[in-house]
Amino acid sequence: MKIDPKEYRVEMLNDDGYFVELDDVLNITVNTSELRGDKVIERVIDNIMIDCIIKGKATLLLGNENKFKFKKRT
Repeated sequence: MKIDPKEYRVEMLNDDGYFVELDDVLNITVNTSELRGDKVIERVIDNIMIDCIIKGKATLLLGNENKFKFKKRT
């Protein structure tokens, strides 16, 4: 599933335990899978991939929903 970086700001958990906003986000991809139970299908996030520019270099960040926050742009 793709998320439009123009619609959402992305924050990433840094090594100090604080969320910092990422600049120059190019692409956001969320990979999910389905868990099937008794009459219930639950979609679970496997991982999140973010292509961005950090210090002038193209960078691919990979993590789960605990590492990234998405905030709707106003």
